[in-house]
Amino acid sequence: YSAANPLIGSGGVGFGYGSLNPGAQLPFGAMRLGADTTTTAANVKFEHFSGYHFQDDVVRGFSHTHLNGAGVPDLGHFALMPTRGPLQRHLLDTMRGTASPAWWSKMDKTTESAAPGVYEVALEDAAANVTLVAAGLHAGVHRYVFDGKLSGAQSTLLAPGLVLDVCHSAALDHGICDAAELELLTLDVGDNTTTSAFTASVTLHGSLTRGQVPAYLYGEMSASAEDWVVCDGLSCEHSDGAGLYSAHNGTLFAAAVLDGQREVQVRVGISFISQDLARENLRAAVGDSDGGVLTFDDIVEAAQAEWCSRLSLLTVEGLPGDTQVAEMLHTAHFHALTSPTVYSETGGLYVGMDGQIRNATAERLAAYPTSSMDGHATSRFSDLSLWDTHRSQNPFLWLFDERVGVGLLRSLGEMVQELGDIFPRWPIASNEASCMVGSHGAALAVDALRAGLGDETFNATGIQKALQRMATEQVPLNSRGDLDHYLSQGWVSLEAEDKAATLTLTYAFDDGILADLSELLGDATAAADARNRSLNYRNVWDTRRELMCPRLSNGDFQCPVFATDLLRGKQFYTEGDALHYKYFVPHDVDGLVGLFPSPAVFTVSLERLFARHMASQDRTGNLLPDRFYWAGNEHDLLDVYLFNFAPRACHLTQYWARQLTELHYDASPKGIPGNDDYGAMSSWLLFTSLGFYPQASQGRFLLGSPRVTKAEITLHHVGTPPSNLTVLAHNNSATAFYVEKLLVNGELHSSPFLDQAVLANPKGVTLEFFMTDEPSTGLCPSATVPEAMPQA
Repeated sequence: YSAANPLIGSGGVGFGYGSLNPGAQLPFGAMRLGADTTTTAANVKFEHFSGYHFQDDVVRGFSHTHLNGAGVPDLGHFALMPTRGPLQRHLLDTMRGTASPAWWSKMDKTTESAAPGVYEVALEDAAANVTLVAAGLHAGVHRYVFDGKLSGAQSTLLAPGLVLDVCHSAALDHGICDAAELELLTLDVGDNTTTSAFTASVTLHGSLTRGQVPAYLYGEMSASAEDWVVCDGLSCEHSDGAGLYSAHNGTLFAAAVLDGQREVQVRVGISFISQDLARENLRAAVGDSDGGVLTFDDIVEAAQAEWCSRLSLLTVEGLPGDTQVAEMLHTAHFHALTSPTVYSETGGLYVGMDGQIRNATAERLAAYPTSSMDGHATSRFSDLSLWDTHRSQNPFLWLFDERVGVGLLRSLGEMVQELGDIFPRWPIASNEASCMVGSHGAALAVDALRAGLGDETFNATGIQKALQRMATEQVPLNSRGDLDHYLSQGWVSLEAEDKAATLTLTYAFDDGILADLSELLGDATAAADARNRSLNYRNVWDTRRELMCPRLSNGDFQCPVFATDLLRGKQFYTEGDALHYKYFVPHDVDGLVGLFPSPAVFTVSLERLFARHMASQDRTGNLLPDRFYWAGNEHDLLDVYLFNFAPRACHLTQYWARQLTELHYDASPKGIPGNDDYGAMSSWLLFTSLGFYPQASQGRFLLGSPRVTKAEITLHHVGTPPSNLTVLAHNNSATAFYVEKLLVNGELHSSPFLDQAVLANPKGVTLEFFMTDEPSTGLCPSATVPEAMPQA
């Protein structure tokens, strides 16, 4: 627990921004309670998708939901902020937009600390120490301790206060607030004592939610607030602490005086269904077994215990002299456990993609009466950045805890039904954002089927039928572009789609997934047809340029003049250039190697890519996307493992994998080379440092170079007790990164591939690497020793 540092990945410049908020959250929690910040110099929106940047010195508010490493602005529901002084006189200027919000406060960066489940910082202007703690998946607690040194008239003039900004957004987006309401309440807590409470609701028009995800808040304060002022976009008026208010012009906030209160706690629940359920979510989180209410310290201890129980399932010992790797890997483990998001609330209720209120627990008990309901198997997950997470994050969840994987697969199967037999691309809460391309998230279903699960556990057949429908007919959502031409000619034409090269590769991969899924479910006809289409990647391979290039409908290639021209390349490729997609055939790497004149040419091509990347990285770092290998985006994550598919080359995977982890990752706020994208980058680092990496949908792992001397992992399975996965790396060091030999449970293993069944063996498994500082014949018996490492 103590080794995980949520501040890692919360900074970075330009495209090297990790986009992570270090606030308080429980594993997979929807409550991501954190600071939204800015700077006295300038606010760069591109570096505030999570609401936070480590270099900032001003807190705008503490909001309750955040995107988790995504590269777009959204969320940031309901900001609370402690204040100090005669705030009310400035509220009218704030409402009119003629001044920055009066409650923004400088923070003392020396006091800032973040640990799993807890965040702390001192605010200078508010003269308050703030502690945030996650109390449940949909609940949290703010504690504000005001500086008690003020007295007399000074104390009256600078009385503590509180602001609730209903129309707040994490990334400082203006004009995205809709249908906001606030109700102020007074609660009778007995003994002629009252306290203040509030409810609020809002719909934000963010980049992904797009006005389709209403959110609700319920909050209780530990003291009565006085002299409320509510500003609704038209006027600011005093309130006696009771009343219902609505937003106008995208504005609704309220401020109160907390005269005489040195410490104030605000306990909050959120819901995506109703205000009543927000209250129930809070009650379920902070109640104790005797019917009472947990103290603040109890809640902190519970959050720490929850994270300790999760994070203790992985222990690592770094290399001699490598002081960062343990902190990096424990933090990567932490980040991987913060995504996806559980949206099933108290009683199992959630809002489906069809807008209907449903019950995950009841539905799954009815659908899978003989299957396990342990762990998160009954959780409804969303916030699925599937284009990013299918590569490493989803396989991480499946390997480390199959019960979470089952919950994720059940959620995907339910979404398919709710969307009308359509597989989602990027579901956020109850909205299908249809962001990015392809249906790659279905790769997890293939891996589950290979592990022996099926329709008795999740809606495997429903997923397969949805993919089959989307592959062969136009559908109203997430449809394939230029489908008729793709089916008849084998590629997406450039006249029809400007990302034609990427789309052809994407559909070929999706067809490979569909072929495997159909074969495992016994649909031989669909499997054969999809298998043939999965080879369509060959149709965009220009043998003259040795690139994947778009083609016109008449068959002419339209390769970019320069393969590394990222600006013009974006006309043909999704978030990349020709080199970023040159090796994107994850379902048929052997076939990719066969497109080159020889395997040796393939190896030289890949070597040159990484050598040029190293030289380019020395000049620009992660500020801009690297034109050769973009470590901060997901399309390139598999590339370093492709040497394993060429004869006499797997030692190069070992070399370059080690180089990439050392170059692009560290234990600082800029320690992730790009948006973490719901655990995609963190899980890549985790796998690569353990010495193996998943080949999504193929049921196997590709071996590399461990960056640990020892790691022990407790794996949870469906239907069997937990097992242990142990990684030992003898003689491992900063220079001994080649694998001389590998023993798997004491038996010699002479291949760079390892079946997922070996790692998931319920009896446990030990991988024993013997490292050397010279390329070896250990995992690739015909390896040759290169004269020198490739240079740019």
